[in-house]
Amino acid sequence: LYGDVWDEAILTRRVGEVRRGLGLDGEDVRPNGEDRAAFAFWGGVSVLTYLATGAFMFAPALALLGVLWLWLAR
Repeated sequence: LYGDVWDEAILTRRVGEVRRGLGLDGEDVRPNGEDRAAFAFWGGVSVLTYLATGAFMFAPALALLGVLWLWLAR
């Protein structure tokens, strides 16, 4: 779809028409090894991004809790 011209005509196309154009209208369309590898890679990237964002957001709170714990422990 990235190679198509983006204009008003693209909005009038039917789903079946687009599927035929992409070669996805057959009954035996299944993901191949490259599709599975891409899915696993981008799934891993999204999980790592989620964890990094969480660590970045909660780091100040964890540091504050650590300082509070040290202050209360003395």
